[in-house]
Amino acid sequence: MDNLFKHNQPDIKDSFREDARVVLYAGDCLDALSDIPAGYIQLIITSPPYNIGKSYEHSTTLDEYLKTMQPILSELIRVLSPRGSLCWQVGNYVEKSEVFLLDVYFYPLFKKLGLHLRNRIIWRFNHGLHASRRFSGRYETILWFTKTDARKYAKFHLNGKS
Repeated sequence: MDNLFKHNQPDIKDSFREDARVVLYAGDCLDALSDIPAGYIQLIITSPPYNIGKSYEHSTTLDEYLKTMQPILSELIRVLSPRGSLCWQVGNYVEKSEVFLLDVYFYPLFKKLGLHLRNRIIWRFNHGLHASRRFSGRYETILWFTKTDARKYAKFHLNGKS
């Protein structure tokens, strides 16, 4: 019975290979990105750490956090195809009960690197941490950027038809 569905299982690799259908890399993203040829990736969807002190991140000042992200942004743009799209999902950074909208801070960084904003998408959800001194955050923002102008990036059809 196990072999019945074997042909539908993706061949998962742990490092970049042009023939891989799926690469699942557990490690520093800069190491993984360095193996990918320039202009190779059509679509990047990512949700970086928000600098809020979770177990997998080191919490720093907002300025230091943004500086740390700059080399990653440069590498993402390097591997992005000229017709490709990059979707950057972020939430908010909170320090001493003040909320900092991370998408507002990242937007000028992407613009400086030559990207064009196509949509600012709000993802709303009903779960998450409960705040006691403000309304609980129940949304995150996805910034959709492209490398090229409006006539040259890859099209998609909302109705699913070509």
